[in-house]
Amino acid sequence: FRFTRDVQSQLEGASSCPLLLVQFEAQLTTCIRHNSRPEATPATQLHALELLRDVVMYRACNSTQRLVSLLMQPLSSQTFEPDPLFCEFASTQTFLLRLQVACEILNANLEEPALGG
Repeated sequence: FRFTRDVQSQLEGASSCPLLLVQFEAQLTTCIRHNSRPEATPATQLHALELLRDVVMYRACNSTQRLVSLLMQPLSSQTFEPDPLFCEFASTQTFLLRLQVACEILNANLEEPALGG
């Protein structure tokens, strides 16, 4: 499915069709951004981080830079403060998954072009 092309939207005279997943990039990015906010529940943040990892690792976007900066933004703080609205375990679990996703992305070979390219 990753490399499925949208044959119906092929432009006349064009030799290739756009990829299907790239058409939904805005919706995926908005979903990730909205659900990884600090106000979101830890369970929602976990799902958003997993989706972010999958989108970046499978290069299901034109540019991963915005998503990676969204992932790294909370890590810029030098201290970890659990969210007072949720138990410390849930906040810690979210923080650790964020670190794990960041490490997976940094260790991955993402030199190949994004899906749109």
